[in-house]
Parts: sequence; structure tokens; C-alpha cells
Amino acid sequence: MIRQLSISNFRAFDDLSVSQLGRVNLIVGKNNVGKTALMEAIQFYVRGADASALSQYLFEKDEIIILNSPNGEFDTYGANFAALFHNYKRNFFGSYLVEITDNYRPQDSLRVYTENVPVQRRTTVIDDEGLSSYQRSALEELNKRIDSTNEVALFVDKGAKSDYIAFSDTIDRQERYRRAAPRKALSDNDANIMNIQSGTISQSEIARYWDTITLRDSEKRVLELVREIAPVERITSIQRTSRRSDRIILLKLENHDQPIPLKSMGEGISRVIQIALTLESNFDKDNQMGMTSIFQSHGDTQNYLFIDELENGIHFAALKGVWEFIFKIAELRNIQVFVTSHSWDCIEAFQQVSQQFDSSGVLISLKDKKNRKVATVFSEDELRFISKNDIEVR
Repeated sequence: MIRQLSISNFRAFDDLSVSQLGRVNLIVGKNNVGKTALMEAIQFYVRGADASALSQYLFEKDEIIILNSPNGEFDTYGANFAALFHNYKRNFFGSYLVEITDNYRPQDSLRVYTENVPVQRRTTVIDDEGLSSYQRSALEELNKRIDSTNEVALFVDKGAKSDYIAFSDTIDRQERYRRAAPRKALSDNDANIMNIQSGTISQSEIARYWDTITLRDSEKRVLELVREIAPVERITSIQRTSRRSDRIILLKLENHDQPIPLKSMGEGISRVIQIALTLESNFDKDNQMGMTSIFQSHGDTQNYLFIDELENGIHFAALKGVWEFIFKIAELRNIQVFVTSHSWDCIEAFQQVSQQFDSSGVLISLKDKKNRKVATVFSEDELRFISKNDIEVR
């Protein structure tokens, strides 16, 4: 479990120190103060030395280099490594360094930096054994497109492990090829990491998760939470079309003969079910399925859950029950949880629930002070005394 964090030269942060982290952590602050950047930094840290994950993350965030093409249109041209760094000023191929450190384990500091490498060194990342003739020709084409002896690469070091990806391996077609090609395991991180975004996942995904907890204690706990929102007796799924993967969730409510589709119940109950199933299904070592996530690894040594804007779609009256569930399962499954929120109702519910559990709850309030981002930490003992005057949420 991460206990403290220092971040330098990453995204919005020139130099940020978070003096304490707990089992369950709530990150709050006004818009554009760096809540998402702090979550990203923690995710990158626990993911370890995996340059491909960072590169793919940049693509998913549309952080790519955009240049004018000869015909006046815009062309995309590979991952914008520089976007990871503080004040990069659009110098795509500059020299940068990020450091993210748990101060209790300085030997495991994560370093992300750019550096020029000889072109031929790039081939150490791609294993051409067992490639098809098409893949081999793609690799040859890639080599032809590089006309210099050096190119910029994104390096990621953590402890004794190191990984990198060359910029040329992120260029449009080559990025798709790289993901399909066998890749040497340069990092062996053992973290199990889940990331819940502000929206909701598909009905089919929820159905898959529900299958894994049916007739287990987990099912009972999820139903107890859902019943705080609606009088649900049962949850099940059916196929919507002939495709086995195309399924919808049905709820059997008290005093209703016919089942009701989950979607007709509103976004809030879907999000609560998603959060509950992620905790119950993905962190049970005897029952791991896993959501699609570029940060996910299937080890069971360290467990981390990241939830962006927890309160989205959830009625304020249900937030206390959601927090109780998170604290309970985090303790049961040995998960460290990081959550962002814009809502005072969410903070207030966190404040109340954190007093009920032995697991440490920590609130991190991000603010702008003299053009610098500052993190103020409120531990369990301090949480009971905070008020709206102490916290900025909008």
C-alpha cells in the first residue's frame, strides 16, 4: 500500500507532496486543479515499468502529435510523449523527466523520461520470432521509414526494472502492429489494478460480472447495497439477440410480477451495481475476471481501485451506503482505493463513514496557491472537524 507520495514535473504538478495516504482516499478540489492528474500519477506508479501502457494511455486520451499535412488537412503522428510532463510547451521531442516516489520506498521511485536511442535498439522491444510474413514485412517497412540514426523514446524505470518504447513504434499503423506483435516482458509488475470512469459500462459487462458472484456471499452483499436504492429481490440477465455476448440485466422488484430492465431504472443504480461488482468480482483471488483496462495486471499481491467522480448519477441519499460498501470490501479484499469527487454530499458521506471503520480514510484537498498545486491532507481524526469552508469542490 502506498503511504506517501511525491510527484515532480508531471502534468499539472511542478512539485507536489501528499504527506499521507490511507486504505480509502478521496481526492477533491475545484475544476482543473489536478484531481485526474493525481489519479494518473498514482496509476502509473503502481503499474510500474511499462512504457507501452503509458503510450496506449496517451492514445486513449487523444494526446497525439497533430501536424499540418501537405494537402492542408491535419495528420496525426504518434503519441505525444511530452504531454506527460509539466510545462512541456509543445516541444514534442524535448528532454523531460518525471519522478513519482512513495517516500517510504524511495528505492522504488518511478522515473519517466525521454531520451534519444539508436534506431537499431528499438528492435529489442519487438520479438520477431513466430511473426507472420505480413508482420515481418510491417517491421521491415517500419525500419525503412526511419531515416536517422537516433530517435526519441519514452523510458519508464521503477526500481531495478526498466522499459521503453520508441516514438516510431507509436505512429498510427505501427502502433496497431506493435500491439499485435509478441513483446518481450521487460516488466513483471504484480499489481491488480481496476479503473472505473465517470460513465457506466455495458449491460453485457455487468452480466459477465454478475455471473462470477452468483450464489456466493458477494451476491448477497451486492443485493444488500442495491436494496438501499430500490426494493430489488433478484438480479438476472438474458440474451437480447442471438449473439451470446449481447445480454441485458433484469431486476425483479418487490410487488412487481414482471422483471424490469436495469436501464429503465436510471443511471444511478447502474453505477452502484458497477462499483459493487468491480469490487466483488475483480479482487477476489479465487474469482478474478477483470475489466478491460490498459493498467490491469492479473497478479494478486497488490490491489488498487480508482474511481473517477464517484457521485455521478447517484442520489445523495445513497452515497453513505456506497461508501460503507467501499470501506468494507476494501478491508476484506486488501484493496487501496482512490476516488475523485466534485460533491460536498459525497465528502460529507465519506466523512461520516470513515469514522466507522478501522481502515484509514484520508481526504486529499488540492488547491492552487501562488501558481502551484498544493495538497492538504485530512486524516480520520481531522475529518470529523472539516467544514465546507475548509474544502473547495467547484
